[in-house]
Amino acid sequence: SRDLLSIAGFDGVFKRVNPAWEQALGFSQDELMTMAQIDLVHPDDRPRTIDAFARLTAGGAEVDLEVRLRRKDGSFRWMQWWARAAAAEQKIYASARDITERKEADERIQRLNTDLSAHTRQLEAANRELESFSYSVSHDLRAPLRHIDGFANLLSKRAGGGLDGESLRFLGTISKSAK
Repeated sequence: SRDLLSIAGFDGVFKRVNPAWEQALGFSQDELMTMAQIDLVHPDDRPRTIDAFARLTAGGAEVDLEVRLRRKDGSFRWMQWWARAAAAEQKIYASARDITERKEADERIQRLNTDLSAHTRQLEAANRELESFSYSVSHDLRAPLRHIDGFANLLSKRAGGGLDGESLRFLGTISKSAK
């Protein structure tokens, strides 16, 4: 099995492990037999692990837990644990699956979502600024355009008879465009 399978005593020391442990963590089976399980658990994950172990040894049915385990080189791998206690035997039977890649992908997705949210907020702010600018420009141009239309109409009335058809068409275009 690629999954890490183990049997540990209620004392927390490994009694038996399968070869997947050596492949996943780099410790030999002999080295693992001299270790308490908790020695492999990342310090931040120890309180949850101790709590789960206490529930199991107190008669709890089973636990499902995500923790980081230390490799021989000092790095950590995320493991999804399932464990069940056999109270009569004073043993805990457990299996674990390496979920490091999934956790790293989840973290990348979270970072991307955070970045996307930040960009979205920036775009929303830019849109608000553009709307404000557009309103301001629109408001500021109303008066000059009304003036252009008004003066075009005045010019048309005052000089209308003295202008040729092309000039009157130009004044009409100016007035229509201003409106």
